[in-house]
Amino acid sequence: MKKSILCLFFFAVNIAFSQGTILLKDAEYQILKDKARANLYVDIDSSIYYANKIEKSINNVHIVFAKGIKGHIYQLKNDSLASNKNFKEAYFYFNKIKSSKEKTKLYAYLLNFEGLSEMSKSNLKLALLKFQEGKKKSEEVGDIGQIIKFNSNIAIINENIGNYKAAISILKHSLDFFINNDNIFSDDENSLMISNTSLLISHQYEMLYKYNSKNKSFLDSAILYSKKSVIYAPERSSVKINGLANLGNIYFTNNNLIEAEKIYQSVLVNSKEKNMAIEYATACYNIGHLYYEKNENKKALLFFKKVDSIFVIKKAILDKYAFLMSNYYQAKIYKSEKNKEKALLHSNIYLENYESYQTKRVNTTIDVNNELTDDVVKKEMVGINNQYKNVVLINNLIIAAVILLIVLLIFFIIRNKFQNKLVKEKNRKFVENYESYLIKNNEDKIIEYKISETSLNEMKIIKKPSISINIDEQKVNEIIELLKILEDKQTFLNKDFTQQYVAKKIKSNTTYLSYVVNKKFDKTFSEYANDLKINYVINKMTNDSTYRMYTTKAIAESVGFKNADSFASSFKKKTGITPYQFINEINNKKNLS
Repeated sequence: MKKSILCLFFFAVNIAFSQGTILLKDAEYQILKDKARANLYVDIDSSIYYANKIEKSINNVHIVFAKGIKGHIYQLKNDSLASNKNFKEAYFYFNKIKSSKEKTKLYAYLLNFEGLSEMSKSNLKLALLKFQEGKKKSEEVGDIGQIIKFNSNIAIINENIGNYKAAISILKHSLDFFINNDNIFSDDENSLMISNTSLLISHQYEMLYKYNSKNKSFLDSAILYSKKSVIYAPERSSVKINGLANLGNIYFTNNNLIEAEKIYQSVLVNSKEKNMAIEYATACYNIGHLYYEKNENKKALLFFKKVDSIFVIKKAILDKYAFLMSNYYQAKIYKSEKNKEKALLHSNIYLENYESYQTKRVNTTIDVNNELTDDVVKKEMVGINNQYKNVVLINNLIIAAVILLIVLLIFFIIRNKFQNKLVKEKNRKFVENYESYLIKNNEDKIIEYKISETSLNEMKIIKKPSISINIDEQKVNEIIELLKILEDKQTFLNKDFTQQYVAKKIKSNTTYLSYVVNKKFDKTFSEYANDLKINYVINKMTNDSTYRMYTTKAIAESVGFKNADSFASSFKKKTGITPYQFINEINNKKNLS
């Protein structure tokens, strides 16, 4: 009888194994896990293959990892339903595992995969929360490699909201770690991470150069890291394709159109072969833009139309930027050809999509900046960027003591000098009015703010002279549209943002520009430029605690003012209070809350 029972038992086990379950040894699991991760951005189908092999294990730890990475893989393939299903199943098996160091480590993996998936959907705030929580769990179990990965992912969040210098600091630290600790990861995975991190650093330098074109070292660094990314990237991988595309962008920025075109064409062919819709659409836009700059409009239209057709088919998965800008240039081309019907068609498409694109981008930036004020990340960002990181502890204590004395001295001076309660009340009301308006009106990247009636009455209102110029409304609207594009690119942060520079940039003249600014904004061009800079400063001061630590001179330089006095004067003229008073009120309010 016992023999019969044993036979039945082994028969049942054999059936189970024949249906796909296997007893996977830890060493085999580690090999398959490394291969699944290493192929994520190289050969996504191979990554699924290895994840499926892991999933057949009877070990719940193995199953959870397999389900988690498949959740991320399916999101990369733009299949959100399959992605959510796998993440849900991952947590089902995760809850069956007893508490242990291995379980905590596994939870960090899951959070990382979820964060990457949310980031691919442009849900940056949710992605940041996942990365923050995952990093805490990795720190609990001392998983250094995973901590570095979380740091790199947080750096990508910083990139997406424009914190380029913070992103560079984090990414360089990660890159050094990958290069000097190649024994922690498999060779394939380590090369992939070096390539990907180098690509991200290159992109940060490219963006810094975009806003400060006088600093050629930014462009040199961008080229250096982009080439390093291409060298380390596996052949025909998405990382290699993106690295080449980025290198093409840098050559384009540097006006080396011949090299840029060669690279863009290579990216076009490879992304099409790999069926990479986003990369292919971006390559089409880049080539179209290049031909537009070369005044080869027929060729440009050919590639811009490809972007439009891809967007129609793959609308749910593509970033709108390439689609938006391809229609912008098509409208300009058709206008130059005096094809009013098509020019109107594409300008309407641009305007219809611009608002939703810009609103989503601004809301994401505001949400993430708010999250980045959390104590953990705030300390991390300050620690990475501030100039005191190499100072010994005793020097820090001395500096802190001196700063404390200075702060106390300033406090007593200010308290005696500004004892008048009405002045304090006016300052407090200004900040409250601005924050209230900011919450209700978060549709623009740099938000205009309201000033109390008391401040308005104290300010000198200069009556602008009436200008009579023969310019049609269409031309006026075109100039306003081009000014908005410059505002979006934050070109006003450059010292060279003068009336002559802007007129040349939008291919107009200073007379028309001055007239349009005066007519539409009721300001001189100088007032208009200063308003953009001051609004940007106020927005940064309100949302970025690190920015509030800058000196008045540093803040002035960051937005292109020639000196601190000029900046402080413009700030007070606009707001009724000094930059220091504004920062002080913000800090007090944050401390109280």
